[in-house]
Amino acid sequence: MYEKEICKVRNEIEDAQKYLEQLTTEYCSNQEFIDTYLAEQEALRRQKEHEDHVQRCTIRIQAWWRGVMVRRKLGPYRPEEKKKKRPVKTKK
Repeated sequence: MYEKEICKVRNEIEDAQKYLEQLTTEYCSNQEFIDTYLAEQEALRRQKEHEDHVQRCTIRIQAWWRGVMVRRKLGPYRPEEKKKKRPVKTKK
């Protein structure tokens, strides 16, 4: 009588252990997937951050160069020469 109950409980324990092992392997595979996903997202975030930094630096360099060109009146920022002739002063 007790032997049947003990065998039944042992079988339930074995089934529970098998189910636990199955859940453990499923958890590990899901955790690996999550880890790879998070690593990819972090890599994408870093790449975007780097591209934004490069773009900001590029804009700064271009603004600096444009300022140099304007201050020194070079290139397209050269003032147009006045071609008007001065009226000749006559002596009174």
